[in-house]
Amino acid sequence: MDNESEIVQAGAVLSQKLAELGAVDFLYLRQNKRVPEEALVLSSHSEEWISDYRDRRRYLKDPVVLAARQRISPFNWQDCTRPNAGLCDAGSQCQRVKGFTFAVHDEQQQMSLLSVIRRHDNLTFSHDVISRLADLQMLLILLHEKTHLRPEKSPALSPREQEVLLWSSRGKTYGEIAIILGIQLSTVKFHIANATRKLGVSNGKHAIRRALEMNYLPSSLY
Repeated sequence: MDNESEIVQAGAVLSQKLAELGAVDFLYLRQNKRVPEEALVLSSHSEEWISDYRDRRRYLKDPVVLAARQRISPFNWQDCTRPNAGLCDAGSQCQRVKGFTFAVHDEQQQMSLLSVIRRHDNLTFSHDVISRLADLQMLLILLHEKTHLRPEKSPALSPREQEVLLWSSRGKTYGEIAIILGIQLSTVKFHIANATRKLGVSNGKHAIRRALEMNYLPSSLY
């Protein structure tokens, strides 16, 4: 199933399953926690709202998303600092809303969250959601299994850059790496600088960590 089909099917499933809660909105977000900029956004909000939220990457500062990154159990927006900020910044005037958010995390450092949102006062909303916590959590788990982020593009580290980073990850100094590889110290630094730039990080230590996290380095050298 391609990414577009996944989105269409996931949206249909959410609309159907959440209909029993009445007039609610939803936000489904799947995010790569290692590269938070990579995210899939699906919502019942207007297309204008979704485009603004996605294209401006407002989810990077949305208090609800930030809270979900640290949570594994469902939470009421009343327990979240400035929960409306993500909604108000990404569209129309700020409204008083109620919401619950569910989160799931996997071993690939991917997170999915489902927020169920009520924009108008409803005395039974909290009770209705709480009585369905298990069903809503299972719905999110199923969506997480069926949706995928587009694969990241490899930064195309050269074989020498991989060698230098891997030796460095094993505790070798730049001088030791130069001796092992039979190259100049300045050449080692050159490869580290290139890898740092390609990986979009600020220094060699961060380059090593990012390369290891994303499996860009070989498991062995020889």
